[in-house]
Amino acid sequence: MIASILGLLIISKTERFDRWLEKFILSPSLSDQMEHMGVEERREYRFGNLYALCQYAKKTLDTAHTKNKENVILLPPNEYLRSINSGFNFPEPIAFYYHTGGIKSVWTTSPNVEDANWTFLPRGQGSIVLVPISKEELHKLLITYKKYNPI
Repeated sequence: MIASILGLLIISKTERFDRWLEKFILSPSLSDQMEHMGVEERREYRFGNLYALCQYAKKTLDTAHTKNKENVILLPPNEYLRSINSGFNFPEPIAFYYHTGGIKSVWTTSPNVEDANWTFLPRGQGSIVLVPISKEELHKLLITYKKYNPI
């Protein structure tokens, strides 16, 4: 027993143990998480902009009173968003579906892209808006997005 205690004391004084303790136990994220105790706060803290963007889409569609209509959101290609320095990255449609609680989304290369009736439009650095689109606007956007990879 004395040998075990002595071994633990020796290990706890090593630099590797200090790095492990700092990285996994006492990291700043632990104290930050302690400040955010609500479920929604923790989700937003953990998932960051992705979660905030998905919640924005959910609230926008809820206030637009389109519950009885099938809403499908066209996600702009991430390469396009990087080329205009928007500061946004969109997840895969399945991750978007998960975080919004059931709102469907499509990439520009999806086979059912014609179903899209909403899209995100970047409005400068760090700003994006969700707007309804017509079929004509959808086709114009698809022409613009054609040369960009959605992933």
